Amino acid sequence: MNSRIWLHIFLFLVTVVTTLIAGYEWTTGKIFFNENEPLLSRFSQGAPYAFGFLLFLTVHEFGHYFMSKKYGIRATLPYYIPMYVGSMSIGSMGAVIRLKEPCTTRTQFFDIGVAGPLAGLVIGLGLMIYGYATLPPESHIFLIHPEYVKYGGFPTQQEYHDIPYALKLGKPLLFRITELFISDTVAVPPPQEIMHYPYLFTAWLALFFTALNLIPVGQLDGGHVIYGLFGAKGHYWISRVIVLIMILYGGVDFLNFKNSASIEEIILNSGIYLLLLIAILTKLYGWRNLQKWLPVTFAIITFHLVFTLWFPSFRGYSGYMMFATIIVRFLGIQHPVAPDDTPISKNRKILGWITLIIFILCISLQPFQIS
Repeated sequence: MNSRIWLHIFLFLVTVVTTLIAGYEWTTGKIFFNENEPLLSRFSQGAPYAFGFLLFLTVHEFGHYFMSKKYGIRATLPYYIPMYVGSMSIGSMGAVIRLKEPCTTRTQFFDIGVAGPLAGLVIGLGLMIYGYATLPPESHIFLIHPEYVKYGGFPTQQEYHDIPYALKLGKPLLFRITELFISDTVAVPPPQEIMHYPYLFTAWLALFFTALNLIPVGQLDGGHVIYGLFGAKGHYWISRVIVLIMILYGGVDFLNFKNSASIEEIILNSGIYLLLLIAILTKLYGWRNLQKWLPVTFAIITFHLVFTLWFPSFRGYSGYMMFATIIVRFLGIQHPVAPDDTPISKNRKILGWITLIIFILCISLQPFQIS
């Protein structure tokens, strides 16, 4: 084996360890390094989470890999990205492959782009269905939160407000649709407890990462889809509209002063908001193009201030504005034009529209909320 293969293997093995640690912490609500349980016992408790998450990442990336091989385009094996920085870590920042040769047709861009999310979605759906089908009784939560005994089970949404710390995961439409078919006798965990159910949590992460990849911008998987569907001109405008939507929706959360606890928090949120907005617009228009990005900046700030005054109870999600900054500054919103720009086939167009519907079903408007 060459050194490059060993790097892939090393990163995978480190990611196995970090996801086992993260899985133990999410499943049990304990800190991995603070417990005296045998190491093997802790790893075994984290194994369902690690297995589900790594299975999703692997299938997603090999969807891209094998589709690129089909077209004779050289690609690397997946680079897994391990991550553990204490509690709240999910064990990995995902995995990526790199194409060593450019795509030459619009069809190639479309097929390689769509293969990963669709392959990964199959795993996500399987984890979700299995997770709901094997839910333990409601009393299971007492093993993780013995303090919930006073509530007799899961706290109500009002009671969660009295709990010092609670992480709430926004359920995407696919989760909500699935729950419609679950018997009333089954104890479906509320959004604040999903992370303690490893198969449901990994399913949630699978749908979350699928939605992020399918955002129709730049060279994300969703960007390849809209390039295949609408060509270079359509991609140009759709990417910019999506970035604008992410700015408008995310900025509302930053400037919703009704939810701010102090003047210091207002100043901090306003400062972060302004820095992100300027970072996005100056990248799109160029620093020196003041006559373009400065008026747009004032227009967006005015919109947000007026909107939050008219709709003070509306909650955006600041994370989407942050993600828009990452996309614009580091990933870019442009898409290369294939030498052969022949439109994709009718069947692929149908698949492209289905993929955009999947994006809507997988995305959550407020993925993470901490109270």
